[in-house]
Amino acid sequence: MQKARYKLVYNRKGKINRDSKALVQIEIYLNKKRKYISTGIYIKPDHWNAKNREIDSSNENHIFLNKILKEKIREIEDYEIHLIDKKQHYTLDDLIVRSTENVNFLEFYKKELALNNTIGSRTRKSHETTLKRLKEFKPTIFLHNIDYEFIQQFEYFLRAKNFHVNTVHGYHKNLKAYINLAIKKGLLDINKNPYLRFKVKLEETEKVSLSSEELINLEEIKFNDHTRDLEFARDIFLFSCYTGIRFADVFSLKKSNIEISKKGEMTLEFRMMKSNKSISLPLHLLYKGKPQILVKKYFNEYSVYLFPSKTNQHINRQLKLVAVLAGINKKLTYHVARHTFGTNLADILADPYLIKELMGHAKISTSMIYIHNSQERINKKLKDVNWDNK
Repeated sequence: MQKARYKLVYNRKGKINRDSKALVQIEIYLNKKRKYISTGIYIKPDHWNAKNREIDSSNENHIFLNKILKEKIREIEDYEIHLIDKKQHYTLDDLIVRSTENVNFLEFYKKELALNNTIGSRTRKSHETTLKRLKEFKPTIFLHNIDYEFIQQFEYFLRAKNFHVNTVHGYHKNLKAYINLAIKKGLLDINKNPYLRFKVKLEETEKVSLSSEELINLEEIKFNDHTRDLEFARDIFLFSCYTGIRFADVFSLKKSNIEISKKGEMTLEFRMMKSNKSISLPLHLLYKGKPQILVKKYFNEYSVYLFPSKTNQHINRQLKLVAVLAGINKKLTYHVARHTFGTNLADILADPYLIKELMGHAKISTSMIYIHNSQERINKKLKDVNWDNK
């Protein structure tokens, strides 16, 4: 029986996607018939070496990607040689089916995560943790093994570890993202997506925020030379209460992110790590310029960053003591600051579109949560009013 011939083909259909990239495919020729398999790898036209049928060195990941392409061909060819040795009859379709069955999902997940430079460090850490859990669940996972039963068993595995419902939801959310990516790259039929039938539970959690009175209590704490670390934790927390900026974004802010007008008014412009969305905040207009005062307080001409570096864990530990000093009976974590900004903004303005822009929400529905909560607080206060008193 004649052996199949393999070669790499670039942009066979002459289509360029939104990122100005096109697909690399594997052409398999057998018995005067040829078929094409998606490699899931997209590159720009000027990164393809047509003569050598490989990704050119102008692509910064060319060594890594060319290795993947060769391995994909080798996996199918090794299977074909196995069939020849067994003297088994096979068709072109048998090789095509084998090419998708042989996809190691964990390797696919790891490769795609490594190539993704659009996600922030916090999201990347979340994706890495999900990959770790998948490896704990099953050290080897092929794409064709991922079905409804697989997802169900993964759910049981996570529940057995006593994770919170929303933590389990997060693992499913990340896994689902990579399954959808495999579908987009032609490695899995969309109708075989197990999440079309498997529904993941999510519990609504109360968003803890501080009132304007509690913010004043924080602002009025008196510190001394022995409590400077506590003072910094308080200040950096207040900065987020005034601006809504997440912890990771605050400590990545540089002096170059600040624009100062002739009047000395500061505008902070940066790109959010989580969503990669550009944000512009007029610091002089927020909370009567209080965030601008904090920037000036910690300004260091020898540093490129706005604030000294601290870990989230360290700040949260300090905030426990700060809450005691301020007489606040709530668990203070840095995330409370962002919710405080959104909550107070909703109470004052009741404008979801402005909340969306200032907080960098991807969807207006996220901003509307603050509006709904604000209305609930108003209704609760009205219910407590004694209308008989004059």
